[in-house]
Amino acid sequence: MVLNNQTDVAVVKPVFIDYLAFHVLLLCSKQIPEYHGMIQNGLYGFRKMIAAVDVCYAKKDIAIAAAVVFRNFADKRPVATYSTRVNQFGEYIPGQFYKRELPCLMAVLTKVNEKLDTVIIDGYVMLGDKPGLGYYLWGKLAEKVAVIGVAKTEFANVSSVEIFRGKSNKPLYITSIGIDPVSAAENISKMHGSYRIPKLLKQVDNLAKERIKKYIPNVFNSIDIGEQ
Repeated sequence: MVLNNQTDVAVVKPVFIDYLAFHVLLLCSKQIPEYHGMIQNGLYGFRKMIAAVDVCYAKKDIAIAAAVVFRNFADKRPVATYSTRVNQFGEYIPGQFYKRELPCLMAVLTKVNEKLDTVIIDGYVMLGDKPGLGYYLWGKLAEKVAVIGVAKTEFANVSSVEIFRGKSNKPLYITSIGIDPVSAAENISKMHGSYRIPKLLKQVDNLAKERIKKYIPNVFNSIDIGEQ
């Protein structure tokens, strides 16, 4: 079992142990969620999972990309979490958000040990008739992993499915590729949490923000976060 300190990613090297020992290891690993998720994944087979991803930027040369991985949309907690520091990414250009965000998302997704069939992003898949962040990410993932965009603000001339969660009167705007938009919206609707933003989507946002504090003290006094 190895912890890569540079990327904040826990890596479990495969070993052969008997069934009882495996369960003991699984129980003990609950104190370290990153280890627990990967050990649990090894026990129950390499079932494809869901990852929610997000990025937090500080200044112009530091970003933290984060991912939380879970089995089902209604799960209360992830089986694994990941984060990595990124130093090379483009400037924020309105309408070309993907140029800044995509390298960061790919940096953390390459660290994920679990096999994925869906990735959830903070943003849009399509921007009207133009590709958005989600579309470009789908291409980077060899068009084999569905991408669901969950946007908090409306983008003009974008066809999306609006959903309302909790007691909020503000919708979330759902777009997707690799999965029907209505099905994608239903999946986001049933995610755990009583607020507008599902718990696991809030968790990945918080994870990125907490990790970036390691590199820049008082970062949130001058935070630079790009908007879709």
